[in-house]
Amino acid sequence: MRDRITREDLICVGGKVNNTKFLSPNSHSSSQFPTLNVRSGNTGYLIALLKIGFTNPYGDLSDSSKARLALGQNIGNLPADQYYYRQ
Repeated sequence: MRDRITREDLICVGGKVNNTKFLSPNSHSSSQFPTLNVRSGNTGYLIALLKIGFTNPYGDLSDSSKARLALGQNIGNLPADQYYYRQ
């Protein structure tokens, strides 16, 4: 069984994440689901917000009966263990 790395990010008022990154809505996204930008200088990643019952149109191996997040620079057909589920 593959070891899971757990990570916590603290999102503060004003969109700061762990005092080093900035969280903002992705208003330029052409994806079919809402996404957020997380930026740190010139680098960053997306957080895809996938609601219950919605399947990722790029391929979905996740449990769509649960609300979940997908993180990455390209949210494509991700393996099931790369989704984060609400506990």
